[in-house]
Amino acid sequence: MATLSALYLVLALSSGVQAQSGYGRTETDVAAGGLFTSLMSPYCPGSLLNECPSNQAAVLRDSIRTWLVSGRSSEQIRDHLVATFGQEILASPPYEGAGVFAWWGPIVIAILGLAAAGWCLYRRTQTTPPTPTTTSDDELTRRLHRELTQGE
Repeated sequence: MATLSALYLVLALSSGVQAQSGYGRTETDVAAGGLFTSLMSPYCPGSLLNECPSNQAAVLRDSIRTWLVSGRSSEQIRDHLVATFGQEILASPPYEGAGVFAWWGPIVIAILGLAAAGWCLYRRTQTTPPTPTTTSDDELTRRLHRELTQGE
């Protein structure tokens, strides 16, 4: 009897480990997870759909799973959601139109900033230092000598 209980315990633990490690996930779960992490939640500003705790987001996640099971592709679902909620639902901008600037803009700005900093450093090292002007310190030297001799 104890052997049977131990066997059940081992089976229960191994199935828990299998579920946690991702084994047994269906294609629908994988596709849904990909969509959830690539879409912003229209109900929680600034959160991805998979992170939003609102009930509406849970309903939207369930709808996405249902659409995937019914045979819609991820691209079709994404296009439908963009048509419904607008481009703001995409977690990253599309690589077309103004979205190209969103992808390349920061890189171009960083390169231009580095070029400007390099040019400033180059100009700074190429300027000749000003020549010091020599002024007569004779009056100061006499005053210093006079004050030192008066203190004695």
